[in-house]
Amino acid sequence: WHAPQASLTLLRDAKGIRGDLSLDLDIGGKTASVEAELGYDTAVRAIELGLTFANVDPAALAAKGKALAPLVALRMPVGGTLTASLDIDGRISSLGFDLAGGPGRLHLPKIYDKDVAVDTITVRGRFEDNLERVILDDATIDLGGPRLSLTARGVRVGDDLTLQGEAVLREMPMNALNLRGPKALAPNTRDWVIDHISEGTLDEARVVFATRIPGTNFGAAVLESVAGTMRFSGVSVDYLPPMPKAEAVAGRASFTDKRFDLALTAGTLDGLTLDQGRVNITGLDVEDQDAEVEVVMRGSLANLLRVVDHEPLGAAGYLGIAPDSVAGEMAGRVMFRFPLLKDLAMAQVKLSAAANLRGVGLKGVALGRDLTDGDLSLKLNKAGMEVTGKIKLDGIPAQLSTTEKFGGGSGEMRSRHILKARVNDADLARLGFPVKPYLTGSVGVDLIYTVLGAARGDISIAADLTEATLDLGGLGWSKPRGAAGTARFSLTLADGRATRLREFALTAKGFEAAG
Repeated sequence: WHAPQASLTLLRDAKGIRGDLSLDLDIGGKTASVEAELGYDTAVRAIELGLTFANVDPAALAAKGKALAPLVALRMPVGGTLTASLDIDGRISSLGFDLAGGPGRLHLPKIYDKDVAVDTITVRGRFEDNLERVILDDATIDLGGPRLSLTARGVRVGDDLTLQGEAVLREMPMNALNLRGPKALAPNTRDWVIDHISEGTLDEARVVFATRIPGTNFGAAVLESVAGTMRFSGVSVDYLPPMPKAEAVAGRASFTDKRFDLALTAGTLDGLTLDQGRVNITGLDVEDQDAEVEVVMRGSLANLLRVVDHEPLGAAGYLGIAPDSVAGEMAGRVMFRFPLLKDLAMAQVKLSAAANLRGVGLKGVALGRDLTDGDLSLKLNKAGMEVTGKIKLDGIPAQLSTTEKFGGGSGEMRSRHILKARVNDADLARLGFPVKPYLTGSVGVDLIYTVLGAARGDISIAADLTEATLDLGGLGWSKPRGAAGTARFSLTLADGRATRLREFALTAKGFEAAG
């Protein structure tokens, strides 16, 4: 650099020496203005310096010496003041700085993929004890709305400078993270956040850190510890594409150098209300990371079936249930576990779910009759599903237990439905089984319906006839109500029709038949 114009004034008085310096400094073809004041007190052998400057290009200064190399990150004009106190031997008791820069860019290739555009930067702090200690009172970066503030304290230990500080980022749009997300921090996690979290606002992120800088080589800084918290709102989470996104999500997060944890407090999922949830990402300190996602939600059963009917699950289609044919409400919990991979396969995803279902209704579920008033519990994973609880079938109260197996060969069981109910002769007639005058009263029924592959099935029925009256007049036999009696029979099904009566048995006092 050189100074095409300079003015220096020195005055000596009873206390010592006073001076003023004014110059225009040409640095890399850009002119910066510099004003300086000097004072030397002979009584205490101390020097006081004050320097004011404007329009300095830090990146141009970076090539002028190794100690100035970190300035290459500042691609913007900078101005401000420097103040220094030192003794005649050159020991610096304090060096203060109050700087401002912008607009421009931050060039941090080891941290960010692209330069970060900034409106303004302000930095205020001081060095003490002959530059052995540094105190950063405040550094604020205005990113055109979002603001990043930083405070730190450091001390030199041997040749290294150790820093401890806190950074606070406020009002950052989540869609801007694809430009400003640090790439050096667990790349798989960073990529997952960029690809799967969008919209909304990062209301606040607060990070506490400790770092060690060898000598003056800021580029070789080692992050020794990091921890922080976040608050966010209005966010979309694409947790398992191509399933529907969770939207309008609000919550908070915490993180260390080993894990990243989100606690979700509100949101929606394709018509369902998300009451709470969590996303836990572990292994940030190793090469591969794993994620666990859990959400608690409520809403209509039809909307739940629409969600699980999306690929890669397709559960509603597998069950043969149209979401619009279902009534009722649900409250449940769903959990996914998977590795953080760009090309994630469904085989790598672990899934489990549990829900309580109330007021369940399903049209034409059996014998063309409707299921109503279901009060059920559901458990589901990738292997299958279990549903248990109380229902009404065509108005008849019953206890239901259903097991569904997903996948399997043509000869394996696909589903099993166990129904326990007490029906009377009027119920049976309404279902298409007129039994009068041979049977009157009520019968306890245990029915097991098994669906096999290749459109095959099996029905087994056991009936308790104790509360029924039987009258087989043509055979000269009857059974009064209260007398013990049982009946059993089994049917083989093909394509939904009975093809064979495998066995039957009727047993009561004075009568026994089987075949």
